[in-house]
Amino acid sequence: MDMRDSMLFHTGLQPTNLAAAAANSAWVSLKNFNHIQIVINKGPGAAGEPPTFSFKQATTVTGTNSKALTYTKYTRKSHATDAALVTVPTVVTVAAASTLVLAAGDTGELLVFEFDAQNLDAQNGFDCLRVEINDPGATAQTCAITYVLTECRGDPKVMTLIAN
Repeated sequence: MDMRDSMLFHTGLQPTNLAAAAANSAWVSLKNFNHIQIVINKGPGAAGEPPTFSFKQATTVTGTNSKALTYTKYTRKSHATDAALVTVPTVVTVAAASTLVLAAGDTGELLVFEFDAQNLDAQNGFDCLRVEINDPGATAQTCAITYVLTECRGDPKVMTLIAN
């Protein structure tokens, strides 16, 4: 089976210069999917200007009733150069958190967070999520976010990705 038959990719945030202002990824709905990987690719910036990534959940793709979404682990690859991207990633386990503050802003980071639809407050109608990024400072550093949605509850070729 072709993997494209069971998953969808979507741009959560186009490559953005975080020095310009805070940035938010698009809201994405998990109504039609059971699992999502959020892939964050952050370029190097300045040592004293690390960005903060906050995860939010909501009841609609307009952000209704937005509140924190917690995670307990993520995968991380820090790299100062593109050549370092071929290194083995590290799985980081944390106490329940909804915000990641990087220790330094001067390295590039490839971060992957995974959520199942059941990780959201589904009992109260929460099935949408996004990432909010603070303005880390004046030094240019780019960031892009990609959503990988899997475990489709229907035909992914006809599913609405960002819908209520």
